[in-house]
Amino acid sequence: MDPRLPSTAEVLEELVGALRTSLTPVTTPSSASVSPMALPASYAGDAAVCGGFLLQVDLFIEMQPQKFTTECSKVAFLISLLNGNTLEWARAIWNSKSAIIHSYDAFKNHFKEVFEDECNPALVL
Repeated sequence: MDPRLPSTAEVLEELVGALRTSLTPVTTPSSASVSPMALPASYAGDAAVCGGFLLQVDLFIEMQPQKFTTECSKVAFLISLLNGNTLEWARAIWNSKSAIIHSYDAFKNHFKEVFEDECNPALVL
């Protein structure tokens, strides 16, 4: 064997090293590096803050998609921020297993329909 040629062990070590390098998992930014989002304040039906409340919920969900992997989890999150009469309204829908709880957009649109005066943008402008 030619002494100038690498040994089988050296070739194998080089291949293993190259393989390890190529198999190193790509690191994704951790959730800690994402800008922190404040939890939206709870909502009890105050006309002056309805639009802002829904905007904050949308932003919270949009900025943390890994936490809201299903439509139902988005609806549940919104409901978790309700209190008073708005919570009672949502509780009735949730407990009835209405199909609307499986679509965040449909639930939010129904929320706006029910609390239309409270969510009227003209009240804020």
